[in-house]
Amino acid sequence: MATGTERIDPASTLGAMSVRSPTTTSETRPSEPLPRTIEALLTAISRPSNWLWDRGFRFLSVLDAMALFSLMFAISLVRFGFTLTWSIYPMSYYLIGFSIATLIHLTV
Repeated sequence: MATGTERIDPASTLGAMSVRSPTTTSETRPSEPLPRTIEALLTAISRPSNWLWDRGFRFLSVLDAMALFSLMFAISLVRFGFTLTWSIYPMSYYLIGFSIATLIHLTV
């Protein structure tokens, strides 16, 4: 009879609490090689990216630039209206300004 002072070893209950995950088909099936055309395409694409990668370029900076530019454009849409007829300047001035601001943000 348990009096409430007995201690249970947590390690002894781990076996009862564990659940085996079912194996997926990718774990049981051997991987197949890619077709020659896809291999050639991947090799051709990877050459410039490997060259850039070796020199310290990371594609995260491209994603940062796209996110910054998109946010500036979205904020201006909300602020000045969704008509795209902002102020007295043409749209190209705004896009150039967003590009310059994006470059400044990325370099700092």
